Amino acid sequence: MSTTTKRTLSERLEEGRQALESLSEAVSKIEKTEDWFAWLAKLSQLRSYSARNVIYLLGQWEDRQEANPDLPDLSYPASFSAWKALGRSVKKGERGLAVFVPVTVVDQDAEPGDDGKKPRKLIGFGVSRRVFDVSQTEGDVEVSPFSTTLLAGTPDEQMWIDLERFAGSKGFSVAHTEHLNSRTSNGECSHTNRTLRIRPSRPRQSQIKTLAHEIGHMLLHGDRETGHGRDLREVEAESFAYLVCRLYGFASDEYSVGYVGGWSDGDPKVVMKVAERVLGAFGELVDAVTPTEAVPEG
Repeated sequence: MSTTTKRTLSERLEEGRQALESLSEAVSKIEKTEDWFAWLAKLSQLRSYSARNVIYLLGQWEDRQEANPDLPDLSYPASFSAWKALGRSVKKGERGLAVFVPVTVVDQDAEPGDDGKKPRKLIGFGVSRRVFDVSQTEGDVEVSPFSTTLLAGTPDEQMWIDLERFAGSKGFSVAHTEHLNSRTSNGECSHTNRTLRIRPSRPRQSQIKTLAHEIGHMLLHGDRETGHGRDLREVEAESFAYLVCRLYGFASDEYSVGYVGGWSDGDPKVVMKVAERVLGAFGELVDAVTPTEAVPEG
């Protein structure tokens, strides 16, 4: 007869702490622009999960690939119940992948809510082994992982139309003008005037890429209380533009965020925070311009 040992609260928190520590070690290995963009592309494919969980999932899967080189890349993780709802079942003997889960306790210092109960507060993270990749499942129902180049082949002008329409849905207009605050900039975003200004004398492909960049500023930097200086804001906008252009298969060799250790001061937490913000903004745009269903997480 099998038995299950229930972990104490401190054991759950310690397990989460150790997992987060290994996560920081993995993030600290990202150094060059190409490493950063390749990493972001991987994270964006599993966009229904937090950046923290995607990094953790990829690390576990890569460990398994080292032991089994024939194992396909991780492409579509979901929980046991989510696969069941999709008409597929987890293969017998498959080991689940762990994800971070919040650990909460009743906040004894808080006032009770309308239901008479005191709210819970977050005290850390634990880990739960509860998700499986599509390659670990079987069934007649086929599923399609999200493609990070889903709209490749879209004409350049359609990409411009999609981006301009998206900006309009957020209450921003797009204007062509040579009158920018900087003589060297290709564009700028004004949250005060709710306008994205693009320099028309630049080549058309540069204009489209610039519009994607300025939309990044539009989504991410309306509130200057982010604690980010100009350098980090530019990294976020450029990273967002990279993912958007990649989504459309839009060729450009202009992308650069420099040495990751420079703008992050070598702090993995900064790298993680930037990734989470960029992926959140990218997901917002993807939901608006594609009909793709989100990958179920639960």
